Amino acid sequence: MANRKISEFPLIGGTEIDEVDLLTLVHVFEVDPTLRNKKITFSGFKDYLNLYYVPGSGGVFTGDTTISGNLFVTGNTVVTTLSGQNLASFSGVYVENNLTTDGTISGQTVTGNFGNFGQLQVVSGIFTSFLSGQTITGDTALFDTTTGGTATFTTSVSGATITGDTVLATQVTGVSGVFTSLSGSQISGNTGAFTSITGVSGVFTSQLSGTTITGNTIQGTSGFIDTLNVQNQEISGTFTVTGNAAFNSGIQVSGLISGETITGISGQFTSITGQVINATQITGVSGVFTSQVSGATITGNTGLFTNLTATLITGTTNISGAFIQAPSGQFQLLESVSGVFTTQLSGATITGDAGSFNTLTGNTAGFTTVTGQTVTGGTAAFVSGVYTSTLSGATITGDTGLFSNLQAVSGIFTTQVSGATVTGDLGLFENLQAVSGIFTDTLSGNTITGTTALFESGVFLNLTAINQTFSGDQTISGNFAVEGSGSFGSGLSVSGTLSGETVTGTTAQFITVTGGTGQFTSITGVSGVFTAQVSGATVTGNTGLFTNITGQTLHVTTGSGATPALICSGVISGDAGGLIIQGPLIILP
Repeated sequence: MANRKISEFPLIGGTEIDEVDLLTLVHVFEVDPTLRNKKITFSGFKDYLNLYYVPGSGGVFTGDTTISGNLFVTGNTVVTTLSGQNLASFSGVYVENNLTTDGTISGQTVTGNFGNFGQLQVVSGIFTSFLSGQTITGDTALFDTTTGGTATFTTSVSGATITGDTVLATQVTGVSGVFTSLSGSQISGNTGAFTSITGVSGVFTSQLSGTTITGNTIQGTSGFIDTLNVQNQEISGTFTVTGNAAFNSGIQVSGLISGETITGISGQFTSITGQVINATQITGVSGVFTSQVSGATITGNTGLFTNLTATLITGTTNISGAFIQAPSGQFQLLESVSGVFTTQLSGATITGDAGSFNTLTGNTAGFTTVTGQTVTGGTAAFVSGVYTSTLSGATITGDTGLFSNLQAVSGIFTTQVSGATVTGDLGLFENLQAVSGIFTDTLSGNTITGTTALFESGVFLNLTAINQTFSGDQTISGNFAVEGSGSFGSGLSVSGTLSGETVTGTTAQFITVTGGTGQFTSITGVSGVFTAQVSGATVTGNTGLFTNITGQTLHVTTGSGATPALICSGVISGDAGGLIIQGPLIILP
């Protein structure tokens, strides 16, 4: 066998192969090179093919399967979901759950518990539960119950009970009927119970009764009416009401109105007589009341009263008298020679030559001169003032203030505050200028400038300095950015990232070094990733993964165990003198 080519072997038919027949193969990942040639039986090779291909019988398709041609099934087919784009023909179909089609379903007999069709055309059908649709047509239909929005019957409709919102019929005949609304040219019957009757005219031979009866014209000999509502009606003759009569809008009578009690919002009478008259409003040219006139409001241009007692008296022009006394009075203008106000005198403006007040309270007061032991107020607007002892208040404002000593909880100075010494717990200054200053707690601001600053500690969002020198040990929290150059005499410890165009030093210990280009005399690290190039006289390491290696000499130490020392998936080439490999070379298949 070793001296013969594979093309010289005799042939064997596919049906003559037995399960125990052998195939040869090369197991590439075998560690021992002497054991890489393997054998496999046809039975084992079929087990391998069954992992990727469906066998001739008893196979299971997993995932999506597309059949571009025709599929012929002679036995039963059970599918969870079946979809197709062209025509499918079945001799018989049984659907366990639902059958949904975008096209047409046809057959001599179609049965099911529930069907939802856009359009259903059948010669005849029996629906055991119900039949519903927007429009159902047919020559003959036998329904126990028919429910729908609209039904049209061309010949007749009959039944023990027929109900509906609207029935349009030429003639309706029945023993009894309940109509929500009933209309027609002529409606006749012995008895009718109507909630509302509307018609052009009606003739009732015996009686007409109801809670409310309305109409333009009512003709009757007599009637018993609890409430009669009429609008713009004229009654000829005498109108007698045995009970009470109420008129909402108005009543005009050419004769006499009489009654035990006549009430109304307004009335225009030529003459009113009576012992007692109770009216909401009486308007007349003049009136003489011999005994008393009283009411919630009595108005008039002129009133002459011997004695007037009222809760409130309002005069549009003036109220005058030798003596006016009241618990309170509201006057737009009060003129008197003298007056005594026992409780309070208030007004928008009170003027006088002299006023003696125990307490004077007002929003605004205009005095030429104000004197007193104590003067208090919310706001005092003075052109100038001299306070010999103390000036105090919740808020004191002014253009200029000269104080020997100023003590306040807080103060707002819009222009300037100056002094030999200014102290305080908290100061908010837009601009602070001083020869020297001592801040015991905190000094903060958007911009702080000066020649010399002595700080034990500080938090600066932006620190700008020219030729700045820090002495001693310094700790900076956050990011520290130097726009120019910086040098550190002894050492620099950074917990985050140290970056710059050029970073120099004798010794640096970094966990990670990144940059576009780096020039180092010596780099020592556990691992490193160089994205562009690494070059040097000598580059050493335990493990190196290179896409391209160019150099004079490549020295690879012997690998341990079965791990290759050098793995190359590309091409190894030499210079013009050729590729020189020093030492033994073993090439495996």
